[in-house]
Amino acid sequence: MLTARHRRWGAWVFRPYIRRIVKKAFGHFYLANPFPAVPEDAELIVTPNHISWWDGFFIFVLLDAFSKRKMHLMMLERELKKHPYFRSIGAYSIAPEDRDGAMESLQYTSRALEDPGRLVVLFPQGKIQPFFLEEVSLKRGWLKFLESEEQAAAARGRERDIRLLMIAFGIEYHHRRKPEIWARFSRLYALRDFEADFDAYGAEFRMNLQRLKQAIADRTFIADIL
Repeated sequence: MLTARHRRWGAWVFRPYIRRIVKKAFGHFYLANPFPAVPEDAELIVTPNHISWWDGFFIFVLLDAFSKRKMHLMMLERELKKHPYFRSIGAYSIAPEDRDGAMESLQYTSRALEDPGRLVVLFPQGKIQPFFLEEVSLKRGWLKFLESEEQAAAARGRERDIRLLMIAFGIEYHHRRKPEIWARFSRLYALRDFEADFDAYGAEFRMNLQRLKQAIADRTFIADIL
């Protein structure tokens, strides 16, 4: 696998670059609700939906505005090989077709989470799916793995406090030349809230998407961060 290689120059170079190209392509970046408070000592994993090639840029702009944690973002290995410079701002790889390689990526994810100064972003759909779909498919292996890591740590007498934050993204034109980006945060969950019930996670993930669709339809938002 390809690991993240955070570089100080990477953030310095890419922060304005990413914001500039997003602003050039989109007219607004609307937030439907506030970013939730995250305990400083909690391990944070962020799970956005995956609707476009732009999603990595969306998540960078969004989290850069609200979190001081160093971001680790899981990308498909074939894509990261095409764009290796993203490793300098926290991208690392997974090759789902390679069982051993995928396990290595999940173990790397777990180690990254243990540092409270970091957060991990992964896309649970595993592939791009249109925002308008009524039923999205989700991969469950990552959640089962993290649950086993948390349980193993507890068995060794060390508690882990892994939190999950779902983010829904949508793109809307609304009779404008430039499309708008919309985002909605779920509430902050503890990993143990789902107690090995992936269907419960999936229901909350889809509910957040539906609430964003309603916010877009009603055009209700609290801020424009672009």
